[in-house]
Amino acid sequence: MFFLESLYLWLEQMFSGKINHFPLIRLVVHSLDQAFVLFFLWLGVWFSYCLLNHKKVWEQLKRSYPLLFCVFYIILLFELTVFRYPMTIFSVKVVKHTIEDIHLVPFIDSIHLLYGDSVFSILYNILGNVAWFVPLGWFVGRLSKEHTMKKAFYMGALVSLSIETLQFLFLTGVTHIDDVIWNTLGSIIGYQLYKIIKRILIRILKGENK
Repeated sequence: MFFLESLYLWLEQMFSGKINHFPLIRLVVHSLDQAFVLFFLWLGVWFSYCLLNHKKVWEQLKRSYPLLFCVFYIILLFELTVFRYPMTIFSVKVVKHTIEDIHLVPFIDSIHLLYGDSVFSILYNILGNVAWFVPLGWFVGRLSKEHTMKKAFYMGALVSLSIETLQFLFLTGVTHIDDVIWNTLGSIIGYQLYKIIKRILIRILKGENK
C-alpha cells in the first residue's frame, strides 16, 4: 500500500481477531489506497492538460470539483468490485470459464438470503449493492444539464453491467443479474435524493432572501 498502510496495520492490530468480517475492512482499505494512487495519476494528467491548454488550474479546479469527486468515486467503485484485493488493475488476467457461471435468473439468490441465517449477508449483498450506487445517481443529478430519472437508470445499469462483465472476464467476482438490479435501484435512489435535497436548499435560500 502507498498511503494507508499505517491505518491498515492499526486496524489489523485492533480488530483482526475481534471482527468476523475483517476481510471486508481489508478490502475497503486496500481499495481506497489503490483508488488514491489511480486518482492522483489521473489528476496529474488533468493538470497537464490544463497547463498545455493555457487554462488557469485553480479556476478549473473550482469549476470542476464535482467531476473530480465523481472520477474518484468511479475509480473506487471499480477497485471494490473488479480489481479487488489481492488483485490490482495491473495484475488481473482474463480467465477462461463457462457462460453458465453467469446468474441470469433474478431474485432467486436474494430470496434465499432473506430466508438465511446471516443478517450480514443480506446487508452486504442487497443493501450494499444499493448503497454503493447511490452516489452515482447523485452525480448524475449534479453533473447533468438535463435532470431526468431515465439518465440515472441508464447510467446505473451501464456502470453495473460494465462491472459484471469485467468480473466475468477476470473472475474477480460473481456475475449476477441481481447485482445489476440492485445497483440500478441505488442509482435511481441517489438521483431522487439529489432532487429532494436540492429542492429543500432552494426553499431555504428563498426564505432567507425574503
